[in-house]
Amino acid sequence: MNESVNERSSISSDIGEVEIANDDMELEDQRFRFILSYLNIVYGTTPVAFKKAIINNDINRKLIESFFDKTNRNIILIFENSDSLNVLTEFPIHFKSKIVCFVKRNENIIEKDIPLKKQIAIAEFTSSSITQLSLFISEILWPILQEKKSISDWPDIVLRNCQENISELTNLLTVINGILRNQTILSIPHDIDFLTRSDYLRVLSHNKTFDNRKIRLLENLIMTWRNQIQTAINYDRNLPKTKHHPLPNIEIEFWTTRAENLQGIKTQMHSPLIRRLVEVLEISNSNYFSRFRTIFRDVIQALAEAQNIALYLKPLVPILEIIEKVQDIQLISFHFNRLFHTLALAWANSVYYTNIDRFIGFLQQWTNLVITKIRDLLQPNDLFVDTDFDEPIQSINLALETCMLYRKSYQHRKELLPTYFSNDRQTLYWEIPESKIFDGFEHFIDRLKMLKDILSTAQECSIYESIELGGIDAVELQNILQKVIRDFKSAYALFRGLTDDITNEYNAEFPNAYKTFRKIVFTGDERVATILRRFLQPCYSHAKTANIDNIYRASRIIPNCI
Repeated sequence: MNESVNERSSISSDIGEVEIANDDMELEDQRFRFILSYLNIVYGTTPVAFKKAIINNDINRKLIESFFDKTNRNIILIFENSDSLNVLTEFPIHFKSKIVCFVKRNENIIEKDIPLKKQIAIAEFTSSSITQLSLFISEILWPILQEKKSISDWPDIVLRNCQENISELTNLLTVINGILRNQTILSIPHDIDFLTRSDYLRVLSHNKTFDNRKIRLLENLIMTWRNQIQTAINYDRNLPKTKHHPLPNIEIEFWTTRAENLQGIKTQMHSPLIRRLVEVLEISNSNYFSRFRTIFRDVIQALAEAQNIALYLKPLVPILEIIEKVQDIQLISFHFNRLFHTLALAWANSVYYTNIDRFIGFLQQWTNLVITKIRDLLQPNDLFVDTDFDEPIQSINLALETCMLYRKSYQHRKELLPTYFSNDRQTLYWEIPESKIFDGFEHFIDRLKMLKDILSTAQECSIYESIELGGIDAVELQNILQKVIRDFKSAYALFRGLTDDITNEYNAEFPNAYKTFRKIVFTGDERVATILRRFLQPCYSHAKTANIDNIYRASRIIPNCI
């Protein structure tokens, strides 16, 4: 990222001056060109990078298309992570880099024939921008409003309006700042500063009666906190959906972060200011005192759950780190028994982590990790060599063996589950349809088998190049053989042109190319069989030559049996 991009302010001041048209952008849909124009300014995104990360990525492209074409999708967020672009519809849990927000100006679909700047508002957003604005308000605006000399000639209605608006903005920024740091920060308006005074009870009461306006203020604040806290408690009760193929660190970090956040809420609710507020509600016989107690009880229960689950998932962190650092496919399987042993311990001992749907999601994440690790080490798109096929085929065999061992390790640990439960506890079995855990695994294995078949076929067909035919029909037969070789090389070369991951189940180019490849190979087999039949026609036994087509095809289908 160049310096000009880094030096830009977090809220883009010149965003409206961007030139939308760009002859270098080979995109038919001008709405995508519009998105790219701003990403180019903020991140320096090139058309090639945009096409790879957005256009060729089904998930990202469909999210943006939904934003364009659906009335119920009003915002998309795009940010850079690990030199790639990510598209979301809500703010991520962890937010470190700058985010570009595209927001519809109304709830209509985005039309191509209407100027896009009139339909879409754009802003850059960082966590530091919120912090800076909060500091500006607390360190500059509020002191000005408290300085009597500065506001002596202000009308009361203007002063009161300014104080109310700034107080509301301060509370909003406090909440947003907490969200960006993945924390729930309870808003404390300046209106309740009287609770910090030692004589706060006297301030609240007059002639032994409480100031109803102040009591209502405190009760409204309880309702605001209840909404904040319930949002934190109910957040992501289902499986994490932040990624299409999430890894296990998502689940582990979720519970760790959740426990920290709930502990922070509990600490805030124990603060002297809030305890005084609750005391006032109790003394004044407010109904909101019981509501606060209910909220506090919910926090304690949710905190106990999060801390318990985070505790039992913590031993999985070193296993995750070791697998991520493995540099040899063969070594991945060494950690499977330890992995499923630790998962079984968590399942049997955590009193909270017994939600089968949640556990299925966690197992899927570990399966995704194994697939991702094998893919990264195998680099399947780079295996289409012209010579020395043994090494890539051996690597694929190791990958297939690792997949088989992963599944066997799961089955073995599943059978041992009763040994993890004490005699006084009922065994909770993993009653899980394996298709839910290994569906993506099966797709991955199918792609590996396709890849192995391609390379094995290429290895067999490479023999053709060393064949020289003799005899009366040698020239004609040699030309047929050369035609077979040329067609095969042309079909084989198609795989080198595939840029997207060929093991990705959503990549339709690879299976289509594979079907074309198999047809060409079958046609080549027929031609080679023709060559053999004609070449062996002078043989004495007619039975041997009459079935040469079938013999050759059988040898291609089941070579190990011939």
